Amino acid sequence: MIVYYVANVQAPVHQDKPLKAIFKFVVLFPVFLALSMGLSLHNTVAVIQGYRGKKSPFVRTPKLNIQSLRDSFNRKAYIVRKLTWTTILEGVMAIYFTLAVVYGVSQGNLTFLYFHVMLALGYGAIFYFTLRHLSLK
Repeated sequence: MIVYYVANVQAPVHQDKPLKAIFKFVVLFPVFLALSMGLSLHNTVAVIQGYRGKKSPFVRTPKLNIQSLRDSFNRKAYIVRKLTWTTILEGVMAIYFTLAVVYGVSQGNLTFLYFHVMLALGYGAIFYFTLRHLSLK
């Protein structure tokens, strides 16, 4: 948290007033954490596949050769155009943690409410943006 604070609030490149910078940090840091939590399944699968030596369509620095507004990245061969089981599982996790939030509130057990909300938002955002990206193709 300190590294994120220093990099995004106290770094000399930021010209915001101190109170505005702190407000942005307080708002954006939970969003950053939620998205990081939502990427955990995808990252875990990638690490396991890499450890096992599985080849993937991963390209370290994709060259899209987009030079004008008429060029499109949709025709590139390495872009995956199908729904994967990882994406489906991310959607299931979003539903699961949403139900955990509802159940916790209904039972009056708010112990993990903050984490369940962040996990539901993180997995839901990753699932949503993956589907949105697939529908653009």
